[in-house]
Amino acid sequence: MISPLTFVRRLFLPALAAIASVVGAMPGRADDKALQSLIESGRLKVDRLLADEKSALPPNPSVLVVRVEVAPGTVEPVHTHPGPEYLYILSGSGSILIDGHDVSARAGDVVPVPAGARKAISNRSGPDPLRVLAVLLLERGKPVLSVVGP
Repeated sequence: MISPLTFVRRLFLPALAAIASVVGAMPGRADDKALQSLIESGRLKVDRLLADEKSALPPNPSVLVVRVEVAPGTVEPVHTHPGPEYLYILSGSGSILIDGHDVSARAGDVVPVPAGARKAISNRSGPDPLRVLAVLLLERGKPVLSVVGP
C-alpha cells in the first residue's frame, strides 16, 4: 500500500496533468487522435468539471490535495488561502460561504474559490458527513491558510 502523499505525487498529479492536456483548450477535443478515438467510442470518459482561466498561478507554485470531512451541523472557521482552491464535493451537501456569498453544493459539484477569499464550509446533510476533495494551488513557503473568524 502506498502513502497518500506518494499517491498524489506519483499517480494523481500526473493523471490530472494528462487529463488537462487531453482535454486542452478546445472544449471536448483532444490533441491525440488515439485518445480522441477512445473518447468518441465511449471507452474513455472525460468530463470537464471546471475550466478556470481567470486564476493566475502563484509564483513558485505547489499543489496541495486534501480530503475534508465536515460532521453534520458543523461550520468550519472562516479562513483564507493564499492561492486559488477548487472544491469537489465527494458526498453529502452543504454550503460554502465565499466572501459573504452562500454557495449551495452537493455531491458532484465543483466550487472554485479565488485566492484570498474568505471561506467557510458548512454541512447541511442531515445525519451524513460532507466529504470534500480540495485542490489548492499555493506558493511554496507561504502558510497554507489563515483563520480570520469564528
